Amino acid sequence: MATNPKEITDRSFVAIKINGKNYFGNPNETILDVSKRNGIEIPHLCFKEGMRPDGNCRACMVEIEGERVLQPSCVRTISDGMVVNTNNDRVIHSQKLVLELLTSDVSDKIYKKDSELSDWAERLNIKANRFPTNVQEKHDLTHPAIAVIFLIQGMMVNNDHLRRGFMSWRVHMVVQFGIFLGFPLVVWGLLRLLPWDFSDTLQTGLLLLAVLPTTISTAVVYSGQSGGNTATALFNATLSNLVGILVVPLALLAMKVGTETGVNLDTTAFVKKICLLVILPFLVGQGFRWVGSRPEKYKAKGQIVCQLLILYILLATFHGSFQEGVFEDDKELPLIRLLGFLISLTLLVRLIVPLFAKSFQSEHRPAIFFCITEKTLATGLPMATALFGSGHPQLGMLVLPILLYHPIQLLVDGVIASRWNKK
Repeated sequence: MATNPKEITDRSFVAIKINGKNYFGNPNETILDVSKRNGIEIPHLCFKEGMRPDGNCRACMVEIEGERVLQPSCVRTISDGMVVNTNNDRVIHSQKLVLELLTSDVSDKIYKKDSELSDWAERLNIKANRFPTNVQEKHDLTHPAIAVIFLIQGMMVNNDHLRRGFMSWRVHMVVQFGIFLGFPLVVWGLLRLLPWDFSDTLQTGLLLLAVLPTTISTAVVYSGQSGGNTATALFNATLSNLVGILVVPLALLAMKVGTETGVNLDTTAFVKKICLLVILPFLVGQGFRWVGSRPEKYKAKGQIVCQLLILYILLATFHGSFQEGVFEDDKELPLIRLLGFLISLTLLVRLIVPLFAKSFQSEHRPAIFFCITEKTLATGLPMATALFGSGHPQLGMLVLPILLYHPIQLLVDGVIASRWNKK
């Protein structure tokens, strides 16, 4: 509906035509002011009520008859007899072009999908961006720490344990399938069984937890404490950490790439980071063993270095997530439900695993139990950071299930190990 001249506070009003209809306004008003007051939509990003309009974003361009170039509607004041077009092909093409260019300069890591930019892009029916991104990624300062961790792990993994333990192949097959297939199936089933209402990011974090290898230290300690065969535990814990270097990235690619989730994985960059930050350092560490070096005497110092680097990665991870406000939204962080899920998962896997372990000799049962049920924080945190990058705004949410599951498993398995021989 055209504006009633009586609604104009200034008696000296002017008449203009927008998209073929007559409107009135004060001479000091802009085309955007008149359009907004009359319900005519013009894309605008840099314009804010109460602030001086500068027309920097160029999203609000309109056509004025008699003028050669398009004009920014937020700064162009109206004049009597002005004829304006806001929705012809030329104008729409310009507005779309500006929005596409602006979108190409926004990093996915900091781009909120409910922003004004995405809202206007949706209104103009912009489905895909024709322009390559021009965002320069920041250097990730956690990458050297991740490489050092896997270098030390490569140096500390004793291949003699693998060779000596290979004979009990039936036990090892059950354990490895339990770690990388059975545990993920339990997590997947538990997610589908009840309406946990977790975000896509949190579900990805739970799936990451599910495919992680076992902890080497506590699995061996608890197996020995329970009267089990520590060689079996050591073999399987070591083997799972070797296999996990390939299985974890491949499992995440299989589960997430090409699906609509809150976490995007660039396949090429993903594989490149795994090769450079995980596989290559690990192989270099193994190379030190092959050339005759025996780093076992430095094992305690190596573990201290790894713990300090993990602490550094942990701080960097949550610093970035808190900066992005990831934990401010209660819908994104249902902490009580997440704890409920992890406690249910802890108890469920510890009820299921003994059913498969009882057919084996008693000396192997503790190793089967603790190797399948435990998940490693020492490998999980640096691997998640290597895969997604410490600058990922959702990284804190992705690793939260790993951080919460770790103390739960230590507490529960410590009690189980102390009571195992009393059965």
